[in-house]
Amino acid sequence: GRFEILTLTGSYTVSDSGGGMKSRTGGLSVSLASPDGRVIGGGVAGMLTAASPIQIVVGSFVPDGFKMQKQRK
Repeated sequence: GRFEILTLTGSYTVSDSGGGMKSRTGGLSVSLASPDGRVIGGGVAGMLTAASPIQIVVGSFVPDGFKMQKQRK
């Protein structure tokens, strides 16, 4: 059936495990409302398909406060 997405939260961290292999840790959690008002939720294990347009906010953070160095001429 169709459910309204109330919240979709979580994060993933991608790391290089050597040899060109990358691993991903983390996960997404979702809270959904059914047409009759029931609220369910849990972890997202597969694809989540939206029936109407949605907005996703994505952020990326660099560890250890890395700052780009300005090149001097």
